[in-house]
Amino acid sequence: MEKRSINLLIQKDKDPLILRRLRIILPVAASFTLLIFLILFIISINYVNENNAQYNRLKVQTDQLEKKIADQKPTEGLYTLTVRKLDVLDKILRENRNLVKPISEIIYMGSNLLDINQITIESDNRLAFSVSASSSAALDGMISALLVKEANKYFSDIQATNILRDKEGKYNFKISLRADANLFR
Repeated sequence: MEKRSINLLIQKDKDPLILRRLRIILPVAASFTLLIFLILFIISINYVNENNAQYNRLKVQTDQLEKKIADQKPTEGLYTLTVRKLDVLDKILRENRNLVKPISEIIYMGSNLLDINQITIESDNRLAFSVSASSSAALDGMISALLVKEANKYFSDIQATNILRDKEGKYNFKISLRADANLFR
């Protein structure tokens, strides 16, 4: 038998022109694209670092301003409280009520044996005050004076409450009455 040989290797054909050009152009294009990517990446890192530095400066300024504001809070609170108190006083003064007459009527009823501790005036011309009398005679004198004022139509709806006698013998009580509207003019 004769020996025969079979060639299993296929002979290489010449590459087309486009393929040869692509083999040259693609590595150059890939290198160029990689270079552009690296340049853009470095620019973006610098941009982020600049913005981060600017953010840190603004944060430091914000913290300093917040500290200054925190230092001013007590002053602001005092200012706010003062404004509110002045608003209340302004409202009271705008009511244009003369409080001297009704209060003086009550004070002049008392003698040197009576101590008027507290007087409050409500919006409906109602007065309430607490009195301390040194004896029962002073208490009777106060009641007589109130009855005279009631007869003269200065006061009405007089009520005495919480009449107590302490260890020293003084009488402590509260009186509530409605004052005539003319007293407030």
